[in-house]
Amino acid sequence: GNTVFPREYAMQLAGDAQGNAYMVFASASPPTGETFFVVKVFPDLTATTLLHIGNALYPYKNYPTGLAVDGSGNVYVAKSFANDFISIWGIEKVMPDQSTTTIVSFLGATGGAIAVDNGGNVFFVRGCQIHRVAPNRSHVTVAGTGECGASGDGGPALDARINPSELRVDGEGALYFTESN
Repeated sequence: GNTVFPREYAMQLAGDAQGNAYMVFASASPPTGETFFVVKVFPDLTATTLLHIGNALYPYKNYPTGLAVDGSGNVYVAKSFANDFISIWGIEKVMPDQSTTTIVSFLGATGGAIAVDNGGNVFFVRGCQIHRVAPNRSHVTVAGTGECGASGDGGPALDARINPSELRVDGEGALYFTESN
């Protein structure tokens, strides 16, 4: 446990080529629930807050689901927002100057893991599919029929029944994912 901040814990972790670590922290703050922060920790162990995601006034009102960093120092945060009336999931991009922009968002949807390649393409899990958003914001499905399962090895990615949970992109642009039952 963290003895300095006993009510905080890291939920998502990412790193960059310069040795910086990026973390989504959850901080319990009664009576309003958890507050989420995206923090950048430099190699000298100094830190700065890049993004405040908000309070969870009721369960999962404003909740981070993924974190990725590209080679230019842009940080991508997937997050969901839900209350009694609406549910939205999206990805926010935090640039090195700490300005932000929404990359993609979906009404009535949930999402999960994200990854980014060297070309600025953002990959994300939504249900039982993997999608890609290009730098020009065009959006395509790259894997999965939308039906959860475990079939299609050796065939076209779009014909596979998958249940992706984590994503990674290597330096050559190959996409890897893990599956959960």
